[in-house]
Formats: sequence, C-alpha cells, structure tokens
Amino acid sequence: MAKFGRGFDLAGYGEKLEKAVDQSVSEYLQLTQGELFAANPVDTGRMASSWYLTKDTPDLTARSKDWTGLQLKEYPGKITADGNWYIANGVPYSERVATDPIYGKGGRVGEAAWYTNIVTQQRTTLNKRLIVNLRQIT
Repeated sequence: MAKFGRGFDLAGYGEKLEKAVDQSVSEYLQLTQGELFAANPVDTGRMASSWYLTKDTPDLTARSKDWTGLQLKEYPGKITADGNWYIANGVPYSERVATDPIYGKGGRVGEAAWYTNIVTQQRTTLNKRLIVNLRQIT
C-alpha cells in the first residue's frame, strides 16, 4: 500500500475523489434548482413550482394551469457527476419571465435580474462546492 507525504494513502483515493465530485454536483444542482424556485416571481406559483431537475433529457412539462401554491419538486434519484443534467421549466411564458426585465420585475430575489444573477454565478457555485468537498478527502 503506497503512502505519500503525511500518511496520505493512495488506496481508495479514486473512490473518494469520485464520491466528492458526485456530492459537489448533487449539491450544486439542488442549490441551483432551489435558487430558481426561491427567486422566481410569483403570481400563482405555477412557474416557480415548475423548475424540474432531470438527467439526460430536460423535463418540459409544467404544473397544470390551475396550479396554485409553491412546491419544489425534488429529483427522486441519486445525483451523480455522470450524464447530462437539466434544470428546465416548461411553463410557456417561462423564458419571457426569466429574461425580459419587464416581465421578471417581480423576482423575489434579485428583482428583474433574478434569473441572470443565478445563471452568471453557476461556475462560482460549482467551484465552491468542489473546493469544500475535495478538501475533505484524506
């Protein structure tokens, strides 16, 4: 069994590294979905509750037109770093509310720029999660 530096054990390092990356991606995706849900302007709650996290294919379904209330739909399975992940919203007016300051001005966090603020912070958010989880590898 190879040991390096201050007792660093190379055996099992790959598994620990994979686990840390999976944990980072999971936290990052759930945090981003939660931020979109929390910042989304709310009239009935339909759009805010239609941010769906899915693997390999975006889920462009939306809550029914008569939906009222706020409820975040969590991903039911295990989130890992493999595959392609999507956070999508299938409400027909979601793109307009997310990108047009006139329609998005009711953002609960970030006002009209709520969506842009979240999207531009993606790399930083993922990097922070990776740093936290990779530093825990011993």
